[in-house]
Amino acid sequence: DATWTPDGLVAHARGITATTTAAPRASLASLEVRKAAGAAPIFTLDGGELALWPKLALSGIGGKVVDDPANPGHYVIDLAGGYGGVPGTLWTAKGELVPGAMTASLDLEAAKFQLERLAPILEHSAVVDYQSTSVDTAFHIDADPAGARFSGQFHLRGLNVGHPYIADKEVHDLDLSGQIAGSYTRD
Repeated sequence: DATWTPDGLVAHARGITATTTAAPRASLASLEVRKAAGAAPIFTLDGGELALWPKLALSGIGGKVVDDPANPGHYVIDLAGGYGGVPGTLWTAKGELVPGAMTASLDLEAAKFQLERLAPILEHSAVVDYQSTSVDTAFHIDADPAGARFSGQFHLRGLNVGHPYIADKEVHDLDLSGQIAGSYTRD
């Protein structure tokens, strides 16, 4: 639905979905576009989900994309959400989008939290005694017409796993960390 008056435009889209044959899918419960006369639009997202593959989904995505008043034509991205439908905010995504130059920069960060917050996802997994397991991650991406560059890191502390494919007994207090960096060139 949309309302367009001399004072501006307010439009809403609900139940937006996008899928691919390779498994990634995205959905958005609602998107509001609000544009006052003579001003840049403000995009407000709510109830989003982005599944990179079937068992990994960023969920509860909400926030705003707004024009930077100090730098017209540059949009500030400020989003937050969770994982796997579990309630609560577990990550933030902040950055900039410049549609005219077709560039974007985004920092995705999951501040340190206990895996206990993901109990509905982990209760039937090989991860055991996850109440004291903590995880944090940070990921950065820059994109432009030529391609993209990315880097990131994660830390998992106090992981406990129990599965016969891993060991006869539960394995406790594992600490894992990793770093990734790379690029993608359109050519």
